Amino acid sequence: MVVIFDLDDTLYIEKEFVFSGFFEVANWISNVSNSLSEDVFKMMVTDFELNGRGRVFDNALARFYKKTKKNVQKCISIYRLHTPKIKLKDETVKLLLDLKCHYKLYLVTDGNKIVQNNKIKALKIERYIEKAFITYRYGRKASKPSLKCFEIIKNIEKTNWENMVYIGDNPHKDFVNLNKVNAITIRILKGDYANHKVDSTYDAKHKIYDLNELCDLLKTNL
Repeated sequence: MVVIFDLDDTLYIEKEFVFSGFFEVANWISNVSNSLSEDVFKMMVTDFELNGRGRVFDNALARFYKKTKKNVQKCISIYRLHTPKIKLKDETVKLLLDLKCHYKLYLVTDGNKIVQNNKIKALKIERYIEKAFITYRYGRKASKPSLKCFEIIKNIEKTNWENMVYIGDNPHKDFVNLNKVNAITIRILKGDYANHKVDSTYDAKHKIYDLNELCDLLKTNL
């Protein structure tokens, strides 16, 4: 059996990366203004929690420095290119080590190529898996729900869809096409999509609340 993981809000909590990026942006704003980085960071976190990340940098610049297109782009660049201060939980590392003894493990993730690669490096995920696939490396059309990267894994392992398991968190795109080819789909109920309701064709065939439930599910129900 081949077990494939999503990254954000599956193997780790994406908010940790977001706050790591905010911290670096806050330091830059502090350096070019008369503000304290702690104040800038606190404002960005509060703004994010209330309104999402859409205009966090615009609002922080407007309050603490100068909101210009150039400065917003600078914040975005710092956020995307920074080396994130994130790590896998000890129990996640143990899970991956346990699974590696029995299954071939892979990663398939959407997103900016540099950002996702930085996350993978910081989390040291490649210690535990065969290969990480960042879908955007194959063009935007390869992003989920495309089966492009899953087909590559299928061919590498010379297996069939029924022998492939995918664990993700986003029911709007992660599972729909994998369901159609009868792959095994598992939704972890964490992060922004934990309470989202979708049509059964889009939802995963199985649901878990924590990765610690995965081993038992693989052994007993699949």
